[in-house]
Amino acid sequence: LPQKIPQNERSFMDYIYFRITGEHLDLPSMIENIGIKPEKLYHKGERYRTRPIGAIPAEEKEYDFDGFMSMIECDFKDTEKQLERLIEQLYFKKEFLLSLSEQAESMTVWVNLYPETYQQNLHISPKSMGMLAYMHISLDITSMNLTALTD
Repeated sequence: LPQKIPQNERSFMDYIYFRITGEHLDLPSMIENIGIKPEKLYHKGERYRTRPIGAIPAEEKEYDFDGFMSMIECDFKDTEKQLERLIEQLYFKKEFLLSLSEQAESMTVWVNLYPETYQQNLHISPKSMGMLAYMHISLDITSMNLTALTD
């Protein structure tokens, strides 16, 4: 069974990632042209270790592709605003991202929600959805309630 997280160590923050993956990506050019500092850059064949999750042990793996990933940590009350802000920031670079979409395997905004209760709503405006679609950027949303792992 997963270990419980003590009450004083709870961290119910949401995370928003912008991730680009593909073969032979020009990572320095991406950093310069997108204007977002990456949290992580990785190259095909580079080794990494997964994090253990509950009873699932960590593993040693290799990346199958090059990648660029930025991360925004936000309080759950601010997640919608942070998401809208990121999409608008990316839209200012739409011409570069459109050209990059030709060579990238995927471009994704990925939202991880960690609600303190069993429900957390996330509103995404039609304008934001249209901007993502125009740039060929997919949207992934994951929601995981962590209260089962806490005291």
